[in-house]
Order: sequence, then structure tokens, then C-alpha cells
Amino acid sequence: MGNSLSLAFIDNDRFFIEGLQRVLLSYFARRAIPVRLLDPAAAAQADMVFQSVERDWQARFCLRAAEGGKQINFSLRAPDDTRWRDKPRCISESGVIFRNDTIGLVLSRVEQALALQTSDSEARRCYWCERQRITRREQDVMRYLAWEMPPTAIARYLALSVKTVSNHKQAAMRKLGFKRNVDLYHWLRQGGLKTVERSRGEGCGSGARLGAGTAAASIQQRHRAEEQ
Repeated sequence: MGNSLSLAFIDNDRFFIEGLQRVLLSYFARRAIPVRLLDPAAAAQADMVFQSVERDWQARFCLRAAEGGKQINFSLRAPDDTRWRDKPRCISESGVIFRNDTIGLVLSRVEQALALQTSDSEARRCYWCERQRITRREQDVMRYLAWEMPPTAIARYLALSVKTVSNHKQAAMRKLGFKRNVDLYHWLRQGGLKTVERSRGEGCGSGARLGAGTAAASIQQRHRAEEQ
């Protein structure tokens, strides 16, 4: 992070985000700090990210941070969301901003996060995110579920029992904070699995992933052919 700042906002409440942006742009302008606003898709390159958090998987900030980077991450939460008070949380979460916080309180938290960011240079492991990580097998099951394949077909292709497939699904739902199947399938249809895929350093390289993707596409085609 140099003399300028790049900010990213990930939230569906445009009215709230526009107000937050005006407050922050005015704050940094008074301090002669140039600011760039990045698209949510480029959040991994931002210096400061404001992320709406409704489910635990959205608060796994350290899995998104660019390698070697030190992002400042704020979770945006509803006023009645107090789960984070009693739970371990991602060490890359710099603070919590509630949607009914005053401007003064928001700016105070931003100032505090900036001060801590410049003084803390030690790299640390995030045990919370490591415990919440979706395993490769759980990813496989979720990917096939996203294709609307039934558990029996998934079990056959992965050489697992139907019960084991169900266990992997339940484990993934627990980590992601889903309790209802309808919420899980909506998240999968929206491409949610891309947000929790394992990073490059956790196993196969790009070539291996390409091969896995080709094999998966072939399986999907075979399953569709069997249904016809």
C-alpha cells in the first residue's frame, strides 16, 4: 500500500454503498490521499475491501488476498448480526461496520485499521479459514450438485457410496453456513463455488486443473446422454 488507496465494495445495497463511498472519498480527500474505486471482481487487487457478510464463507478474507498483499478488510453486517462476537474469525478481518453505524464510528474504525496495518508486518496463519476450507472431495460433490446431478449419479462417478456423498454435502453446507438445500442450490447456480475453490498452492497446478475440468465436462456430457 503506497501513497494512494484502491477501494472495492461488495454489496447489493447500492444506496448504502453510495453513501459509504461518499463518506470515505471525502475523508481521504481531506488527507490528500488519492483513491481509486475498483470493480468488485477486482477486489483481490484492492488495498481496502468492504464486504457484505451474511454467511460465514463470505468472511474468509485471507483466501482472497493477493499473495504477499496486506489487504484491509471490513465486513458489512446487519445491526442485529452479533454472531461474530462469540465466534473465532478470519485474522484478515480488520473490523466490522454495521449498517446503522454513525459516520464518526465508521471513520474511527477505518483510522484504526490503517494504523494497525502500518504497524503489523508479521505474516500469520489463519486457523479459522483453514478449518472452514472446503476439501477437494467436497468441491467435487458440490460441482456435480451444481450440474443438478442426483446423488446416485455423483456416487457412481466418484466411486463413493450415496451416504458418503451426502456426508460431504452436509459438511460443505455446515462450513458455508447453509441450513436449507434451497439456499445451497441458489448459491451454486450463482457460481458460488468459484469463491471457495482451492488456491494454486494447495495441490494441483493449472495444467492439472485443466485436465480435471476436461474430465468433469466429459462426465457431465455422459450423464446427460444417460438421461436421454
